[in-house]
Amino acid sequence: MTAILLSWCLISTWVNRVVSTSGQYVTDLDNRGWIQDINHWSSTVNRLETALFWNPLDVDLLMRLARLYRWRAFDQRLSPKLARESHRLAIRYVKAACRRRPSWGLTWAILAGVKTAAGHIDEEMILALDRAILLGPWERQVQHQVVLVGIQTWHRLPKDTQHLVIETVDKALKDSRLSRIVIETAIRNSWQAPLQPLLQNNQRLERLFKSIEAEYRSGH
Repeated sequence: MTAILLSWCLISTWVNRVVSTSGQYVTDLDNRGWIQDINHWSSTVNRLETALFWNPLDVDLLMRLARLYRWRAFDQRLSPKLARESHRLAIRYVKAACRRRPSWGLTWAILAGVKTAAGHIDEEMILALDRAILLGPWERQVQHQVVLVGIQTWHRLPKDTQHLVIETVDKALKDSRLSRIVIETAIRNSWQAPLQPLLQNNQRLERLFKSIEAEYRSGH
């Protein structure tokens, strides 16, 4: 019994270390925007999948794997077959996270994002988007994902979901970190008409919009 407990303690310690180090790696990857070293990516995924074998209910492990496979799919976008497989794995892991922690808005936001990136603009994606907004309306990461997905898929969304997206965009514009992302996403997706009423009577946002629009027009 003592040996079993000691072994389990060692495994738990190792799993916690994997969670910690992989979290920093995913954060660095999000900030950089691409996979710099595929060997580092592969070794991180292998450690996470091993940790998940020992602790299959750990939502953080599931979310780490979903986000890593999402980045891998983006990295493989010139090879559709490989990208589809990475998207499939990302969706599988994030759906498992949604089942394990259904009240966490970020899991639903990531599911909506992964499905959108995979081209699956279906009822499940819309439901995930709705749940993300309702469960995490003030979480910056949720708002970020909702802004990207909501604007990209705007014309495929039902009116009720469009209304929820507008409310989230309005909140995100009040965040100095997100306001530029909102405006850039809107301009990139020709979403200026729904955005303009949210900028009125706010000189900071109107100046930011004009500045970013000028950058896009000049091709910078």
